[in-house]
Amino acid sequence: MSIDRIINTSLWRNSLAAKPNDIPNDLVSLKKDELRSSFIKFRENTAQLVSRIAAHLPGLTQHEISHLDALWETASLIAGDQFPLNPIEGFVLGGAILLHDSALCFEAYDNGIEGVRETTTWKDAYTALLDSKRNILDTELKAEADFASLRHLHASQAEVLTEKKWTDPDTQQAVYLIENATLRKHLGPLIGQIAASHHWDIEKVANVLPEQVNSLSGFPRDWRIDPVKIACLLRCADAAHIDNERAPDFLHALLKRKGISFNHWQAQNRLACVDLDQSDPNQNTILFTSTRSFKESESESWWVAFDAIVLVDKEIRACNALLENKNKSSFQVKRVKGVESPELMAKFIKVDGWTPCTAEIHVGNIEKLIQNLGGEKLYGAGVDILEITIRELIQNARDAIKAREVIETCFNGKITVKILQEKEETWLIVEDNGVGMTERVLTGPFLDFGTSFWTSSLVQSEFPGLRSSKFKAVGQFGIGFYSVFMVAEEVYVTTKPWKDGSSNAHQLLFKNGLSLRPLLKKGPSENFNSAISTQIKLKLKSNVLPHNLQIEIKLNIINEVNFNVPFEDYVSAICAGLDVSVYFSNEKTETLIHHNIEDSEFDPNVWLNRISFSKYRNPNTVSNYIDTYVSRLRPIKENGKVLGLATISTEFANELRFLNIRTIGV
Repeated sequence: MSIDRIINTSLWRNSLAAKPNDIPNDLVSLKKDELRSSFIKFRENTAQLVSRIAAHLPGLTQHEISHLDALWETASLIAGDQFPLNPIEGFVLGGAILLHDSALCFEAYDNGIEGVRETTTWKDAYTALLDSKRNILDTELKAEADFASLRHLHASQAEVLTEKKWTDPDTQQAVYLIENATLRKHLGPLIGQIAASHHWDIEKVANVLPEQVNSLSGFPRDWRIDPVKIACLLRCADAAHIDNERAPDFLHALLKRKGISFNHWQAQNRLACVDLDQSDPNQNTILFTSTRSFKESESESWWVAFDAIVLVDKEIRACNALLENKNKSSFQVKRVKGVESPELMAKFIKVDGWTPCTAEIHVGNIEKLIQNLGGEKLYGAGVDILEITIRELIQNARDAIKAREVIETCFNGKITVKILQEKEETWLIVEDNGVGMTERVLTGPFLDFGTSFWTSSLVQSEFPGLRSSKFKAVGQFGIGFYSVFMVAEEVYVTTKPWKDGSSNAHQLLFKNGLSLRPLLKKGPSENFNSAISTQIKLKLKSNVLPHNLQIEIKLNIINEVNFNVPFEDYVSAICAGLDVSVYFSNEKTETLIHHNIEDSEFDPNVWLNRISFSKYRNPNTVSNYIDTYVSRLRPIKENGKVLGLATISTEFANELRFLNIRTIGV
């Protein structure tokens, strides 16, 4: 199996190639020979593994050995002829290139397809597809879940591939990708980690990979390894290998692809090999060109090509910045030509009969849109905006607690609603001890208007297994949080992942109501402790809650008089159907105001009297009615979950109509 295209690259010549001035049988020559021969065998073994990718994922562009060999070329082009790379670094780079996509086939996993389908990742992917594509055959759903899972798992699986063994069916001997036991043991884990890093963000590369790994015993001391440099070479080379070698003409004609897969194939099939821009005298710029123009009907494929080329530029700039920041040798290539706009790129990636432009759908006043859709325009004029706000906040807290119950089965969830009055200010606080939020959730799906975290792809990486569990979120649309701005002048969100201490908390501060630029702070807010996962603190507008904390209950029934109830009873009625316990706290005491409706200690009599506000109305009428019918009350269940409680009444009285109530989660 020829390695001619590898040995003609500058990175090979600078590292593993035999040189005229090498002295036969001296340490340098012997160790270089050992590394070179081991790499060649490593490559031969990996070629057999990656040949299986097309069989399992035919929708992908080519990921076989030609792609891996080509990365030596793109890496050399970007790094430049004089880029420093010693022989051990050359072996590590070559190994990381070989491994980075090798786990895109079932043969890379224990127990093959069955092993992959037993993973939490596959189960989450299958459940997500089942929820969104109900009219597709199960075999197709499983195939899509296979694709999604291999794409998700392949980088992390690459990290362990050097230590994975296969068994020879004749001799029963273990077979490894790296046959040299010493190199496998001492360089294999690092090679795997660098291979996995091609799916990390650049910040993780900087923070996780060591800056120096010393040379192996018995090898020249100055053959020390720079993992960050090698990881940057890999990610830039991989991003830049987008051309018609990845989507060959005849294979493109043979395989009838559709949709997104077709767009990616067509995009790469039209691209020529990346090259240095000859108009740049410093040779700091690379250029992509197309071999054919993209017609109007092929515009989606053009945009795929444009986005891929923009990504190449982003990777090169980010990697150079990282290398320069760490005082390392940066790449000769600094940029990609034409990425500044689609109009410029169209000079090189040709179009026919249409013009790509930077015009995008946008909303000129996003704040106004959110105010409308997240406020009274959504819920209706004249509604109880305080009730809506409390309901949405408790609903979010409930979902976080139920998610944690899946992860930690013996966990007892708790929601606490607090009122603090300071001078003329009233603060409403809702706390929970659910899963909490990492910084990327707090600044991502939490603020993404219209996106529910529980249905986003991020939930599968933040909480593996949750998507395929019995967990069902009550909140679905990702707009509930924005209801708080109907009642609040200031909003403070403090949160941390439930396993972390309070020092790992982050704060998001809206000091002037709804703003597209809230402040993000590291560390806990005042009165935030490790028992809390998320705290939402609202400074209420002056007309929202009476200072005496009495809420008027409007019956809207002829001849019936409205009445007032304490704030805690008002909240209790909002929570009537909730499957989590809720507490109310003022500055002095904390009281249980709602017992988990599914708990064995749940008391229907106490519950009905509380949510009907019986002691604030005609006590005898309502209480006597409850005493008569409470024994008939039965839970309404679906798949083992209590949706509510109901009974059939044989009496009618206006004051009893309030016992028919719709609450959180029902």
